[in-house]
Amino acid sequence: MNPFSTRLLTIFGFLVTLSVFADEPAAVLAEPEPAIPPAPAAETAVPSSPDNPAPAAAPEPETPSAVAIDDADLPSPTANFEVYEEARLNRYRRLRIPRWSFNLTIEPRAFADTDFRKPTPTALPVGRVPTQVNPAMHGVLVSGERMLFRGAGVLAFGLEGGIYASKPEDGYEKLPLAMISAGPYLFYQLQLVERQFLVPIGRIEYESVMQNYAYEGGKNNAITQLLRADAGAMIYLNFMEPRSAGQMSANYGIKRTYLTATITTATDRAKKNIDLSERTWRAGFRFEY
Repeated sequence: MNPFSTRLLTIFGFLVTLSVFADEPAAVLAEPEPAIPPAPAAETAVPSSPDNPAPAAAPEPETPSAVAIDDADLPSPTANFEVYEEARLNRYRRLRIPRWSFNLTIEPRAFADTDFRKPTPTALPVGRVPTQVNPAMHGVLVSGERMLFRGAGVLAFGLEGGIYASKPEDGYEKLPLAMISAGPYLFYQLQLVERQFLVPIGRIEYESVMQNYAYEGGKNNAITQLLRADAGAMIYLNFMEPRSAGQMSANYGIKRTYLTATITTATDRAKKNIDLSERTWRAGFRFEY
């Protein structure tokens, strides 16, 4: 074999040897397994004593209920939809649906057909008529209500009180508080939808009117019972001024504000001394909260 062939065989064998070693996987250093921390040693129970009281047990978490959930923190609807829905409805009822109301009403022409100079003064000579003119009464009334029923409208029970006075130039004594009225009533509003702009209303009241004034030659001091019926409508003011309505709700808790106007009819069946039957109009504001 010539020297050139010998060299070729030597180089070929060297290359084969390198290829064999290159195909073998490299040795990988095995990573040490993470050490498992030993379990904590169980604490030895120490008997409780006055000097070493036993620690109080942690309270168990309670299942949230719709009543105990704060308005600002409703539960997740994905956790328990029934609890979430009940809490949402309860919050809506507390925040949006009024339960109470306050009314401020004026009656510019109160008892316009009543002659307050009666009964005829006995101290005057026969044939002499009173020189004083018949006073023109004006009334201011306040009332409060509690909503009783919601369905086809709203039914409420309320108490109303009012004062009636005359102008100072009429010359009557004690006319700044000539009459005081008070009485219970039932109030109904035909509200069928939320934010109803025009709401028809009606009311029935059993009213007691105390008269306490003096005139030339006599005085009137009596209590008259009246049966009063009102009919009218209310205008929803929140719809017209939403920004002011929002401020009143946030600052004072007033959810709805109305402008009211009614025709009122009172019947005096006894007609003792004077007849307080009347038919006139009233206007005012209604605040629901």
